[in-house]
Amino acid sequence: MQDLVQTVFAGAAAGSLDALLALGIVLIYRTTGVLNFAQAATGTFAAYVAYSLAQSHPLWLAVLGSLLVAAALGAASFWAVSGITTRDYALTTAVATLALAILLQQAIAIIWGPTLGVFPNPFSPNSISVAGVSLSAFQQQAAEIVVAGTLALGVGGILRWTRVGTMLRALADNSEAARLCGANVSLLLTGVWAAAGVLSGVAAFFAAEIVFFPAFLDPFFLFALIAAVLGGLRSLTGAFLGAIGLEVVHNLFTAHAPTELTPYAETFLVLLLIVILVLAPRGMLSRGIGRIV
Repeated sequence: MQDLVQTVFAGAAAGSLDALLALGIVLIYRTTGVLNFAQAATGTFAAYVAYSLAQSHPLWLAVLGSLLVAAALGAASFWAVSGITTRDYALTTAVATLALAILLQQAIAIIWGPTLGVFPNPFSPNSISVAGVSLSAFQQQAAEIVVAGTLALGVGGILRWTRVGTMLRALADNSEAARLCGANVSLLLTGVWAAAGVLSGVAAFFAAEIVFFPAFLDPFFLFALIAAVLGGLRSLTGAFLGAIGLEVVHNLFTAHAPTELTPYAETFLVLLLIVILVLAPRGMLSRGIGRIV
């Protein structure tokens, strides 16, 4: 029973990181119709910035600086794709963000090299265990869940109860009408992409405590993308719950499935994504409404 609880809790913690990436994906897609494949690379670059800054500055200052970098990268990504005006806008912009992701990965390899040391850990460095459970690991997992939940509630609250959120929802429904009503569309969209960058930066900070190399966020991005699709690329709640559910199921599968099947866990997830796109293209955890751009 203890192993089961620990497995589920660890899955929920990992799912929280997926959820932060998924929230950014959904926010950007709802407002601009762009599927941002640079989401993970943005957070990865920010984590490397935090690593460099932490060598000579307090960790909190390094993290703050890296989140500012993540926001700037998110905003820059928007301006990089905002000028695209083609007939196949969705496909072209998706490819453009994929190119941005590759550029960021190359920049990481050039600046920091292919591998790096241990990322600074804000949690207890002492391996204290209670009933076989590491308190350091528990602290980190609990922090991941709390931070992700708080940010998700904050994003939802801003969208629902603030003037900026009202303008963003109006922009998602009808961008031209929002523009005619006086909304500063460019500023709003820049803010959305910057916020998505910050979410990826937070996810990267926690993920770097687990594994740290130039593509360490890519596995999380796969789960995040599937979760976003589960929410129809428009439901923040669906994406958040889908991300946590996927990681919990993944952990349970890895822990309890026959040994010969465990190497294929990610394969099953890709198949799940294909099934969702074929059988429920509008998502399984979203409301029955049309696509919002």
